[in-house]
Amino acid sequence: MKKETQTQEIEERYQALFSNAAAVKALTQVVANSLGPKGLDAMLVDRFGEVVVTNDGVTILSLMDAQHPAARMVVNMARAQEREVGDGTTTAAVLAGALVSEGVNQILKGVPVSKVLAGMSRALSHALFLIRKNAIKVGSITDDKLLAAAKIAGRGDERIAAILRDAAAMLEDKLQDPGFKLADLVLAKVGADTTLIPGVVINKSPLWEEGSQKLQEVPLLVLDDGLYPEEVEEEALASEAGFEQYLKNQKIFQENLKKLKELGVKLILLTRGISDIAEEFCYENEIMVITRITQKELKRVLEFTGARAAKRTSLNKPVEELKKMLGYAQTCFYDSRLNFTLIEGGAGKATATVLIGAATDEVVDEQERIAKDAAGSFAAAYRSGVLPGGGAFFLYLSREVESLKNRLPGMESYGVMAFSEALKVPFRVMAENAGFNGLEKLGDLMTLQVQKNSYAWGLDFETGEFIDMIASGVVDPAEVVYQAVKNASEVAISLLKINTIIKMKDYEVLKEGEREDGGKR
Repeated sequence: MKKETQTQEIEERYQALFSNAAAVKALTQVVANSLGPKGLDAMLVDRFGEVVVTNDGVTILSLMDAQHPAARMVVNMARAQEREVGDGTTTAAVLAGALVSEGVNQILKGVPVSKVLAGMSRALSHALFLIRKNAIKVGSITDDKLLAAAKIAGRGDERIAAILRDAAAMLEDKLQDPGFKLADLVLAKVGADTTLIPGVVINKSPLWEEGSQKLQEVPLLVLDDGLYPEEVEEEALASEAGFEQYLKNQKIFQENLKKLKELGVKLILLTRGISDIAEEFCYENEIMVITRITQKELKRVLEFTGARAAKRTSLNKPVEELKKMLGYAQTCFYDSRLNFTLIEGGAGKATATVLIGAATDEVVDEQERIAKDAAGSFAAAYRSGVLPGGGAFFLYLSREVESLKNRLPGMESYGVMAFSEALKVPFRVMAENAGFNGLEKLGDLMTLQVQKNSYAWGLDFETGEFIDMIASGVVDPAEVVYQAVKNASEVAISLLKINTIIKMKDYEVLKEGEREDGGKR
């Protein structure tokens, strides 16, 4: 009876913790099946019967109907991993689940939560230091380790990896810029051939489609705006002065349109719409117009063609000033089969588009995800170097982190042990997904790494033999590993800190109440 009472007290005390841990475990078990070279696909089906088949971790997590707040925290963590480095989302999710599970195990043994968290924080700092310290730098854009990193992230697709390397070679000066994402160059289209295009692709058709069209020697105007006259409010139009202003605006606009003909503009790109008058003028003067391009496309066109983004009020300026805003391209081609517009031979900075093709929408979507993962991995490896892949480096981290426990005071060592055990999970899951006994392979490999005094040794998931991962071209970008460990640890520590789950007022109701009392609560 006394034991039952104690168990009940523990369950009540840690009710929020157990609820969060169970939700995270259920979530991460789903994506764990997709981890590693032998990971399986997941099929996601919505209520309308739409199907997505993928083994991309962030896609699975994002499309899952995750209701529990703790599960949504892990989903948001995976999205952050994707934004930061473009790969490693499955590893980060699996590691987060392992950290929460191991932390709960220590707490159930009677270790105070604060001690577990302190130990895990110490272990995290040491692990991040070791990742940076042991990263193997790449020599140049042609380094085979970069191609290997892209190939692994791209599910073994050598063709995509090679195309990305060629694209990166064209833009090597941009790769060190953290704001530049190689994955932004990827465009997927049903029926296209997978290839590298030295130019910008606008994923839209011109206003009037008359089959495939091609322009030569193309001066172009880019408006971060629409092409229509200045508007007059409806109330003002009812007055004589307002109507006169409307007529004046129309006249000014028509004069401005004539400037486009005088400048020899052949292509106009807009982020918004176009008026009927402007559309008719452009049609009659054979000016190609593409409306509602994205901001991402806008930025790429500006850089590639040397154009300056303008507003429609800029057309009020003299012709000589407008000329300075124009960009230039050698050719502009609308492909009616693939329904996109290709701009080549820009007068500005070099760029490229990695075109990914497949037979169906479902397949092309997955190929796009694969290519973007590979691009993120390639860029991350170029910036930060590489580490042994296949979970091998995590086992090295586990051993090194475990050595901290003897140097820490009191019960913080239990938090270190929880962190060390969690680091073993990604390798074990990959080994099990490949059909091996995960615990057996884990123990044998950790022993071998100590004997060889090298963290490079790992498991060949095809044969079950132990190999030198670096020599065999099985590598992970150091930045992907760094962010996966960091992001997973941060969300796990946050979840382990939660002691109570309280239902909050509806957020909109809460904000309404703040407005009524002047923002005081």
